[in-house]
Amino acid sequence: MDIDQAKMLLGSGDASAKCKAIAYLIEHSGDEAVKLLKRFLKDQDAEVREQARGGIKILCFPVVTKDKKINFDNFEKLMESPDAVFRTQVIMTARKFKQSELLPYYIGNLYEEEDEFVIATLLQAIGEVGDTNVIPTLSRFLNHASSRVRANAIEALGKIGGEKVVSLIDPLVDDLHHRVKICAVKVLWDLGNRDVLNKLEWMIKSELSSDRISAAFMLGLIDDPDTIPLLMEKIEDEDESVRHKVLQNLAYKINDPQVKQMFLDMMVSSTSGVSELVRNTIDDLKGKILCRNCGTLNTDKTNFCGKCGDDLTPDTMIAFTLPTAEEIKKCEEAFKKQQLKERALKQLASDQERGLKKRSWKKARQPGPVSFDDIDSI
Repeated sequence: MDIDQAKMLLGSGDASAKCKAIAYLIEHSGDEAVKLLKRFLKDQDAEVREQARGGIKILCFPVVTKDKKINFDNFEKLMESPDAVFRTQVIMTARKFKQSELLPYYIGNLYEEEDEFVIATLLQAIGEVGDTNVIPTLSRFLNHASSRVRANAIEALGKIGGEKVVSLIDPLVDDLHHRVKICAVKVLWDLGNRDVLNKLEWMIKSELSSDRISAAFMLGLIDDPDTIPLLMEKIEDEDESVRHKVLQNLAYKINDPQVKQMFLDMMVSSTSGVSELVRNTIDDLKGKILCRNCGTLNTDKTNFCGKCGDDLTPDTMIAFTLPTAEEIKKCEEAFKKQQLKERALKQLASDQERGLKKRSWKKARQPGPVSFDDIDSI
């Protein structure tokens, strides 16, 4: 999502779409958002009115001012709100400034918080500005009942890094929840642990389609050539949802010549249904960049991820080099030539076979002994 898209959603009749747009504007558009949000203080939907009111409070009583100064009183006052959604938004707005001075306030609220969404957001904020001293605090939440909290604790520890973090996260690769499992695999990979590929190989071959889908998602984010054959092996999976996920995540690797050629071949040589699916998959990538952190497609005009908020740099994103119209046309012509060649060879083989039978029949009718080979060839 970008600011223009958020403005469009504000005009939607869907209350949930309006709330998403309001949340985005609070976090990314500053003073302009106040003017926009005032329009929704009398919206028909109570949730929209409440979120607009909360957004105005956050923007009018900023935790971090334009000159990067922290107003700790504002943060404390805003965090006293009984509304968990509002508290989450306060933290998300403060997070983007990445101010380490807020760390004691994040930790203080963490110990008092009960809402899992707020806890998960605080863990993200702590991971962004903390150092090795916060590892014990974060590790306490690796055993939390909420999978969201466990996953965010893993991500927060991953931002800090180090051998101690690896040993803490490693057991979570076998967590029962797929989101936690995938977060653990991703963080371990980012910390240089290539052994996680073995885990993903096992998952992509699992009998559970949910395992295969999770593995396909993760393999699509890992920038390594060894992931390509693992995905290609499941391009014809028996489960349609797995096939779609595999195709989508293979498309994320379309910058690889082997993958690009495979997509070109599928476009021109597959059945109409498969060809259309492949073309639609590639069309979905036009004008988009992929966030490596959360796997979200963003418009290539933005500098940050609309979902996780990470800055999008060459190291944290994937920009796609898609097949050109000329490449597609060239592949279509090559495929047509190959078809003509195969038809000609098939016709030639058929003609030769008919000619052989005709000669054998004439030979069989001639006077004299006839061999078993002659009879078999008739």
